[in-house]
Amino acid sequence: MSTELATVSIDFGALQKASDFNYSMAEVGAVGRDFLPYLQLYTGQSDLVKEGKIGLNEYGITVNKNTTSLGKSVIAVPILWRAKALDVKSHEKPVSFYNQKSEQFIDIMRRADASPNSGCMYGPEFLYYLPGAKTFATMMFGTKSSRNVAPHVRALLPKGSALRAMLLDSELASNETHKWQIPRVGPSDQMFEPPPADVLQAVCESFLKPQDSVIPKPTTAANAEQVNADR
Repeated sequence: MSTELATVSIDFGALQKASDFNYSMAEVGAVGRDFLPYLQLYTGQSDLVKEGKIGLNEYGITVNKNTTSLGKSVIAVPILWRAKALDVKSHEKPVSFYNQKSEQFIDIMRRADASPNSGCMYGPEFLYYLPGAKTFATMMFGTKSSRNVAPHVRALLPKGSALRAMLLDSELASNETHKWQIPRVGPSDQMFEPPPADVLQAVCESFLKPQDSVIPKPTTAANAEQVNADR
């Protein structure tokens, strides 16, 4: 089956190669603009599914903490990827790190591998353009089972300036004790209108230059005294 390509005046392969994320995704567990919307598959363990705010095994896009369902399948255009480690439990707010060699990234990897309930995850995060919603979004493949899917997305990334669509849906995964849904990806022949080149360029450059979270130091008597002295 042929796949439709949209060619723009940006060499995405060169952009990825020149970034800090020019290495094998195996190094982060896989065999834009600031605050981009993020895309996620919502399964039976999701609070939003349990609360009836989104359907079971549907994809949802979250913008400013508001999640909208996009249905059980989504046409997405994969553009670039980066490494990401995320901790949603240890601090007042979730913290993210992108340098896979940093102490914080390695610590999150260690805790994620040690316990599935740690609130930690790591893996590739992709930049998509969603033609149906006419917006960019990120999607992180941060669990063990989703990291196994990530190379299929990477295979569809542009190697030059030609973008192509893919279909995102889900499939059943299982082990001896559990069954759960994971993302499934494949090429699509869906035609689409790419975003303006200048907007695309700006989002891509921002996506490849992420900022690590800054974790406030715990307040102690000594440093509280220093803070007061500095005022």
